Amino acid sequence: MRVAQKGFTLIETMVVLVIIGIVAAFTLPKFYEYIAKTQVAEGIQMATNAKITITDNLQNGRCTDPYAQVNNTITGRYAQLVISDDPSKDKGSSIETNTNGCVVTITYGRGVDASGNSSGASKYINNQALVLNMLYNGSYEIDGATTLPLQYRPKSLVSTFK
Repeated sequence: MRVAQKGFTLIETMVVLVIIGIVAAFTLPKFYEYIAKTQVAEGIQMATNAKITITDNLQNGRCTDPYAQVNNTITGRYAQLVISDDPSKDKGSSIETNTNGCVVTITYGRGVDASGNSSGASKYINNQALVLNMLYNGSYEIDGATTLPLQYRPKSLVSTFK
């Protein structure tokens, strides 16, 4: 009478582990890139939330409200957004002739805080900046001063600057 085999043999287990290792080698880098893209999305969300305030202030010729007790810096978990004080005047001094409005700079990876905790930003976007021009029509455009790699920039904001 034969005894039925219970469980896997050593060879079968080793083959399964090799297959898992090969799959992990291909998927982990893509996973880390996906994490970086979601962290970039946090900065875009902060810029979207600031859009209404900036648009209102642009009607008065400023990017930030000098009378409000609100700072022009917004800090998130992975990014810090800074709004310029004055609108750019490179294409004219009036709203009718100036298409550029305010400059919004989103810097990823704020470094280490006072308690020693890092921001946790992905190594792909750490210390990179996404610089946006808030146009008078209310839309954003990527500025040439952006250092964020092209593959992590939002497709909705792709511009001629590479």
